[in-house]
Amino acid sequence: LYIILLMKYFLFASALILCSCGGSGAAQLDKKYEPIGEKELEKVLNEVRTELKELPVNYIEWENIIDRSEFGLVRQMTVGYEHIYIETERIDSVNEKNTKRRLLIISRRTKELDGGYTKRIINLDLSLKWGVVENSGVPQELERLRRLYAEVRADLDRLFRTQSQDVNEIARLKRKRDELFEQISKSSEEDNFYFISGHHVYCYQRNAPYELKWSKDFYFVPGANPFIAGNYMFLVGIRYARVFVISSITGEIVDELRPNITTQNRIFFTPVAKIPYVYFSSEEEKLISFDISKHSSPVWSYDIGAAPSSSPYIVQTSTKLKEMTQNVLLVLVGSKDSSLYAINGISGSKVWQYRCESEPTEEIVKLSNNTILVKTQRNYIINLDLFPIVKGPEGEPLGPNSLGKFNWQVPGAKKFILETQNFVLIETNDGNLRQIDKVSGRLIKNYKGTHITSFAQNIYDDILYAVSDKGLIFALKNR
Repeated sequence: LYIILLMKYFLFASALILCSCGGSGAAQLDKKYEPIGEKELEKVLNEVRTELKELPVNYIEWENIIDRSEFGLVRQMTVGYEHIYIETERIDSVNEKNTKRRLLIISRRTKELDGGYTKRIINLDLSLKWGVVENSGVPQELERLRRLYAEVRADLDRLFRTQSQDVNEIARLKRKRDELFEQISKSSEEDNFYFISGHHVYCYQRNAPYELKWSKDFYFVPGANPFIAGNYMFLVGIRYARVFVISSITGEIVDELRPNITTQNRIFFTPVAKIPYVYFSSEEEKLISFDISKHSSPVWSYDIGAAPSSSPYIVQTSTKLKEMTQNVLLVLVGSKDSSLYAINGISGSKVWQYRCESEPTEEIVKLSNNTILVKTQRNYIINLDLFPIVKGPEGEPLGPNSLGKFNWQVPGAKKFILETQNFVLIETNDGNLRQIDKVSGRLIKNYKGTHITSFAQNIYDDILYAVSDKGLIFALKNR
């Protein structure tokens, strides 16, 4: 196994060097970029594997080794639906032109389905301002459509094999097959990933051949990461009090959403959308909603008490009140008054407001038990009910709790990592990994490693991605 891994490492490193382009290397290699020798690699691999066994998610699905002499160090990782995007940087302190910045696109599927293999290497002129963004919900929708398409094809094949005379059923299945094919074609056109390097916005195909579809240097400087929904990209610009609506397919600006705010009170955070509605916060202490099919003026705006401290976060939820199930679209946004506001996305009315110990930040994550995690400025991660309910003397639900409902908190937290059936993993500022009971908030175990330097946040499933100080990347899961 070790020999196979070692061969894979050197073949992988050689292939990456052949694929790379740019200036020549520095005259003297920085020690932190020195390649790992065979003996050291064997020693480090054994030490890291032993360390990983202590984690609550510890079965190694696949391993990858980034050649530090060619790629340098891992700068940031973004976990997508089927890929993990890793930005690397090898700085040349003598000649900046020789600094190499790359974006590696690695399959994160199982080992049998090419998991751990680098699918594409993109050379970057400048570092990424933020992480890679995929088209919201499109990979999941494509997977659903392809599954339905396969089922319809199988039903048609079965009817043909049995020489069925049910003409109406055959015609119905053919129509369904053609409809699904059209939907798959449309969604495939929208199935891209995006990133901002310097002032440029780039759009690449999310699957093979991972081609560049467009890149744009707009007349404004992007002020936050874009949000992509269907064939729309929503992007804000520094010094502009508006949201630019851009075609996610072509990169052309198709509209501008201009609320009645001044240029001095700009929009600094990423907008979010649940088509046709778009939500964004402004420095004029407002959460604002637009309907992009109408364009003219906001649908509503809500006063959040102070300037925003986070991007809005949208989530669809349901709750049972008085024997009726209500579906609610909530928009969550942090404010510098230290509150997290939950606003009804349709009506613009406040559902609840929870006062945190400090300002809520960008880290808002929905868990499967209908609660949310919120990161605060003072490095707490707080668990709150998504739709808190006031109950009567018999335990019957009476209505929403306008003050929110606190469940538990974790101090010294850096970021949420992943959720499993029974617990969540949270990385701390001192490099530890805490295993927290999802319901009670009880600390199950604290993991402190020697070689593992960071973990990637994964909101899609319970696979844990860990990076070591020697450029080793591991995908870990429960057996």
